[in-house]
Amino acid sequence: MILAEAGSRANGFASGLQHINEFRNWLNGGGSVNANFQDLGIQYDDYEEADFASGGMENLDGIDMVRTLIREIVEEPYLSGFGNFMPFDDARRLRKSDGDVAVPIPFNVTSASQQPERFPYPDDELNTNSNSPGSDPGIFVKTEVNQ
Repeated sequence: MILAEAGSRANGFASGLQHINEFRNWLNGGGSVNANFQDLGIQYDDYEEADFASGGMENLDGIDMVRTLIREIVEEPYLSGFGNFMPFDDARRLRKSDGDVAVPIPFNVTSASQQPERFPYPDDELNTNSNSPGSDPGIFVKTEVNQ
């Protein structure tokens, strides 16, 4: 998906489409699905250019085709990478510059008003690592790169 996003941004629609379809073909072949579930009928068809054209199945809101493709590319790791760091990193990275294609991660409680920006520092790290910040700034303080 990194190749698909970078290809879309640097080389245009055709490059991004090629890379996302390569990933979908890998998923269609079983990808990283446990062998116990391989016979459940996995199906990932290739995307076509028309899917991203205005009014296509991935572009119901009529935005630019490259932006639509990037939105789909960003959404895929959120779905297939659930439980990994990649969707968390993408959400923070894209919220700053590409909010129109970022996956809007919902809050899990109604009283929440902001998304976490970092993981908490463990006490062992704070107490033994001279490069640590000295105290935990909290999970809602943005990292330097995301400010």
